[in-house]
Amino acid sequence: MTAAPQPWVSPGPPPPTGRARTGWTAGRIVSVVIGSILALVSFGMLAIGVLALVADQTQRDNGYLTSGRAQFTTAGVAITSDNIELYDVGTDLLGKILIRATSNDSGRPLFLGIGPTSQVNAYLANVPYSTVNDFSNGNSAVINHPGTVNRAQPPIALNFWVAQVSGTGTQSLTWEIQNGSWTAVAMNANGTPALTINAQLGVELPWLTGVGIGFLIAGLVVLVGAAFLIIIPIRRAVRRPQVAAGAWAPGAPGAPPQGYPMPPPAPGVAGGYPPAPGGYPPTPESPYTPPAGAASAQPAPPPTSPKPPEPPAPPSGKTL
Repeated sequence: MTAAPQPWVSPGPPPPTGRARTGWTAGRIVSVVIGSILALVSFGMLAIGVLALVADQTQRDNGYLTSGRAQFTTAGVAITSDNIELYDVGTDLLGKILIRATSNDSGRPLFLGIGPTSQVNAYLANVPYSTVNDFSNGNSAVINHPGTVNRAQPPIALNFWVAQVSGTGTQSLTWEIQNGSWTAVAMNANGTPALTINAQLGVELPWLTGVGIGFLIAGLVVLVGAAFLIIIPIRRAVRRPQVAAGAWAPGAPGAPPQGYPMPPPAPGVAGGYPPAPGGYPPTPESPYTPPAGAASAQPAPPPTSPKPPEPPAPPSGKTL
């Protein structure tokens, strides 16, 4: 007598293939952290690039990147800059500088000049004058120097100036920078005291456009790299495990229904599924549908027993 087939019980989901781990690993966490830091760095680089280009396009005046105007007043003979130290700075880096000033006394010519600090200090040694330490703070950054003489020799008569301009109205002085120690001077052209000016500074900075474009490109490159470092680990961490080739998952299309007897495996198929053709007997409640590509042959129906001979008909009651 043949034993009844054992009912098939689902063994649970098959194990992952082992080709790629899922979940958060130390390497993926580190990748996301580094990517986040690089993203912040890229935002800073992009901001610098944008600011450089905006300044280059909106703050230039005749090719110079200019400051706002500031007013300075002195009761002395001259208004000077602080000592300007320039060493190993090429003209390709800063280009030319611009000093633009307008005297409040339009009737007196204004003199603007740049000279060596030592010679400027000697020229103004005996007269009162004022020094500007911070151009952006106006008169709050002015230091007054006393003097014993109320009038200086007219500056246009001196020959130590490396750049100079004078006249009434607004005066603009441009100078191609040189290595050394320099001082800028504004004063009445005739050397008399009392002066009030509205001044503006400018510098060429010919490289500003290239720097802005360079920071934008570098920022975009870093941002793309940061995106890869963040997105790829996240996608790998949250994805579902893959099913090995030849394995099956309960409830998947073509998988055996619950309660079926365990079929004999097809030869050479890992995991025991799909079964050999005809391995599952069909039932009215859950007919078996073979997977795509599998043979559709079903087992032959069991042989039927021969019908017993019919009993002879009863006699009709007539006697032959």
